[in-house]
Amino acid sequence: MVGASQAIGKMLSRRRQALPSLQSYSRSSAERKQEINIATDRQIAIEEQLLVQGSLTEHVEQVTQPLTEGLSEDKADKLRKQVFSLLGSRQEALNELQKIYGRYITQLTSLDQAERQLLEVSESYVDYIDDQLIWISSGDLFDFLDFNQLKTGVARLLSPQEWLQTGSEITQAAKQRPGLSMSLLALLMVIIWKQRNVTLQLPLLAKSTRKIRTDSIRLTLWALLLTLAKIGILPGIMISLGILLKTLPTATPFSLVVATSLVNVGITLTAALLLYQLCLPEGIGIRHLRWNRQICTALAKELRWLIPVAIPLRFIVTLSEGDYLSVDTQNIGRLAIIALMVTTLFFIQRLLNKKDLLFQTWHRISPNAILVQLQFLWFPLLLLIGLGIAIAGSIGYLNLSIRLLKLVELTFWFFVGLFILKELLLRYLFIAERRLRYESALQRREELRQQREQEQQQLEDESTVITAEIPEINFDTLSEQAKRLVRFGYLFGSVVGTWLIWSDFLPALDFLTTIQLPFTATQVVDGIVTEGSLTLNDIFIGIIILVFTILAAKNLPGILEITLLQRLPLETGARYALTTLLQYLIAGIGIITAFSTIGFQWSSIQWLVAALGVGLGFGLQEIVANFISGIILLFERPIRVGDVVTLDDTTGVVSKIRIRATTITNYDKQEMLIPNKEFITGRVINWTLSDKINRIIITVGIAYGSDVKQAMKLMIEAADENENVLTEPKPVATFEAFGDSALNLLLRVYLGSMDNRLATITALHESINQKFTQAEISIPFPQRDIHIHNPTDK
Repeated sequence: MVGASQAIGKMLSRRRQALPSLQSYSRSSAERKQEINIATDRQIAIEEQLLVQGSLTEHVEQVTQPLTEGLSEDKADKLRKQVFSLLGSRQEALNELQKIYGRYITQLTSLDQAERQLLEVSESYVDYIDDQLIWISSGDLFDFLDFNQLKTGVARLLSPQEWLQTGSEITQAAKQRPGLSMSLLALLMVIIWKQRNVTLQLPLLAKSTRKIRTDSIRLTLWALLLTLAKIGILPGIMISLGILLKTLPTATPFSLVVATSLVNVGITLTAALLLYQLCLPEGIGIRHLRWNRQICTALAKELRWLIPVAIPLRFIVTLSEGDYLSVDTQNIGRLAIIALMVTTLFFIQRLLNKKDLLFQTWHRISPNAILVQLQFLWFPLLLLIGLGIAIAGSIGYLNLSIRLLKLVELTFWFFVGLFILKELLLRYLFIAERRLRYESALQRREELRQQREQEQQQLEDESTVITAEIPEINFDTLSEQAKRLVRFGYLFGSVVGTWLIWSDFLPALDFLTTIQLPFTATQVVDGIVTEGSLTLNDIFIGIIILVFTILAAKNLPGILEITLLQRLPLETGARYALTTLLQYLIAGIGIITAFSTIGFQWSSIQWLVAALGVGLGFGLQEIVANFISGIILLFERPIRVGDVVTLDDTTGVVSKIRIRATTITNYDKQEMLIPNKEFITGRVINWTLSDKINRIIITVGIAYGSDVKQAMKLMIEAADENENVLTEPKPVATFEAFGDSALNLLLRVYLGSMDNRLATITALHESINQKFTQAEISIPFPQRDIHIHNPTDK
């Protein structure tokens, strides 16, 4: 821009004020829609009248029939002609009126569309003017210190006439919008009513989070809502008044600026008070999210004085944004923004200095954290940003300083909100994993109890096996997989959010979209396939999608296992199959999306993929066969994770089903990798596929001359006394054969699962041996007579 002076700035401000605003368009659009509805209803009513009337001759006859009774034929004909003429004129008028309403509706629709297009052009022009105004000074250096100008500006801002007019317009808006007024009033009444219970309920909710059986994320969310109700009276009143005032079509410019200030500052006050309440001793931060108490105390101490000082200054700054305001009034805004920045710098210096308690505690807790290590970099940067905004306001660049203040404030609250969301996600995942570990510990304790009863051994006191109530929560016990994904999501959201907030202000951040690569990419715009240049932005987005896909494919199934699948009535193998298939699905969608982002459409690479498919089919037959077999195993599930299988001479438990091979862990704890193809084409014994019942055969030999019936009876008794042996099918003892040195007996029993198979075999052997010993039934061993022949003997 040539001649970026104060005169040019005033001219641009006047041009900006003359442009139509979104609010005026919304009001006029709503009025037009109401007019269109009325005209449409009237048009439909006219059409119904014409349909009811029918033909003109029949209608004339219907109208004149009661009137022509007792009249002569001449008078009746004359009356019919007059009625015919009148009704014909009425019908023509209705037809013409219907056409007029049609044209009127068409014109209103065209007017609405034209005004919408005008508004789009106006908004782009407003953006251009705003971009230029931030680099134009609105006053001379330090002229805001002129006492006369300050006096005039204060008088304008505190003008009783302006504020009385604003109050009158609020009342007028409440009368025009009774539904909205009653809704806002009802919301405020609910907030006031909840004030009585908040102080009592928050400690009770915090106490419930200490017990595993009562802890839930719902407690934290409910505590968050109660905290919002606790702080919501003053912000709620401010936001409600601002919303009401904005809905008034005839509001003065000063009232509109007041409405904007009330809404914006009300939202800021809500966020600041919420952060303060989170850091109190009974707040959610310490009680629910387990934030460090010393850090929260230090932050709450500084917020206690910052909020009542900064919020009024922020309101004055927002109030001075109006373009219609005089230079005297804008000088008040310059002074307020300088005071606000000085207050903020003092707050940052007290809170984040290396010698302060907060940073020292943070350094002691996480000495290797990146932010702690880079304190020497970001701490001076924060001070420079605040100092830069104050200097910009002092030398007259009020629009620039206000724009920077808005962006910095939005960035700060964005990071605070994202951090709280991350903490809530970590707490939810921790509660899910904590409950699963508790249930697993209970199950383990029950198994130990059964084992103690079975083996009749004295175990440790069961209270040492599991602690039912755990008062302290340690977030380090959360699975690394879940924490990794949540941290990446926080980092990804931080980068994207910061980029979106600052990209419009800093043209340098938009360089990725302007640098074009010497490649073309296929793009679909409004259903039309076009060729466009590939930019660095496309490559950057594609890389981000690929990184996010990799992390999501590796970590998201694990989080679903913790949070959702464990709650469903599914077996371990089914959950494993679902998570594995989900990994494949996420990877496929991510790769397709990434390639689409950089312009590789399926239609352009399908022949290449087909050619590669043929080549891979010949060159990597085994790998492809194993991959397809792995998919079949996951869908058909002839074997599942946790099944006991026998393949050739290998027996073990299926521990993993991967893309190429399946891992089987044998009873020697050796992991064997078997190609998936072997399970599809080979013979596999699955001991636990549809029924986990399995049979044990105990072979026993007794000496010749022993009582066979008594021996078989004792074997049956030994089986009946073992709690792992099923009563149905019943244990069976049989006399199988006459051996070389023993009578061979077999005991066949059935077990409910493979879990205690070896222990049951051992227990049956011990019991049979004990019973045979007591019954004096001997178990022989092979005997051989050795004759030594000496050839020298005669």
